[in-house]
Amino acid sequence: MTATANQTNATPFLNVVNLRTAFRTGGPSDHTPPVQAVRGVSFHLERGETVGVVGESGSGKSVTAMSLLDLLPDTATIRADQLTLDGRSILGLSRKQQRSLRGRQIAMVFQDPMTSLNPLMPIGQQIAEMFIVHERNLSRAARKQRVLDLLREVHIPEPEKRYRSYPYEFSGGMRQRVMIAMAMALRPQILIADEPTTALDVTIQDQILRLMRRLQTESGTSILLITHDLAIVAGLCSRVIVMYGGLIMEEAPVVSLFERPLHPYTMGLLQSLPSLQSDSDRLASIPGSPPDMTAPGDGCPFAPRCQYARVRCERQRPGYYSAGPGHRSMCWLLDPDAPAANSPFGAADASPRREVTPLP
Repeated sequence: MTATANQTNATPFLNVVNLRTAFRTGGPSDHTPPVQAVRGVSFHLERGETVGVVGESGSGKSVTAMSLLDLLPDTATIRADQLTLDGRSILGLSRKQQRSLRGRQIAMVFQDPMTSLNPLMPIGQQIAEMFIVHERNLSRAARKQRVLDLLREVHIPEPEKRYRSYPYEFSGGMRQRVMIAMAMALRPQILIADEPTTALDVTIQDQILRLMRRLQTESGTSILLITHDLAIVAGLCSRVIVMYGGLIMEEAPVVSLFERPLHPYTMGLLQSLPSLQSDSDRLASIPGSPPDMTAPGDGCPFAPRCQYARVRCERQRPGYYSAGPGHRSMCWLLDPDAPAANSPFGAADASPRREVTPLP
């Protein structure tokens, strides 16, 4: 049985159907093929839900997120069959409408807190810009008070002093807290967090994730979490989307995905995690390289690196196969007519089972 996307009876809060994003690499008269960064991504996000998006670099995670906010350069072409927020289309909005959408309805914590802040502006002034743009009726004193409240909310010590500080005076973890404060300033309906714990040590990572969980609980914000770290997904998310080659390879409730992954790429990602139960001192790796997105081919993008690939995998892209409630996988090995020999999904417990411990 094939499924094109997970559907619910009610209209999802954020609904993305067949999103395609390509980048022009040459001039108008140049026939250089475009980079097909996102090639038909469909997913949904419910109110108050946290969904993780995982995959190696170049898989299309960040481009998918920035396509939602139209934050890509002029060389990008963004198309979708449907892109709705709370039942309203957000495709083809004017510049003014996009500006109203960003920050108030959808906000984003960008990937690198070290470079995402303006080094020439005090922290307080940068956060206050959110209110200057979206709440112009606030007085200067009221804006400052709102900023101080946000700094306290994200546990920045001495907010009155830090209000006048510059980014270079902050540690990496504190800069990330400032980025979260900016994103949560207007209590957006959706928060996109792109690698929010990159380059942070483990204790600071834990603090940032707990902060996001607390802010979500208090404001009811939905979170789309983009990360390489499957351990973070296990602790914070209810569902997980696995991307590769500009496509969703697998989508599942987080417990289902960790207990029984149903795509060879997902299995490779999980097997590359360190485990206390393993006798080997070497981590498993996925051989090969990501596909060339200027010529990704007609088959499964993971086929050249897949130990289970067959001729059909290289020639024709599979559809999605339903593997239980909310669980779908793009793999020919799940086809009822596929031979069982050498399939990793032959036995009920063929896939490794892993314990998933949510954050409190």
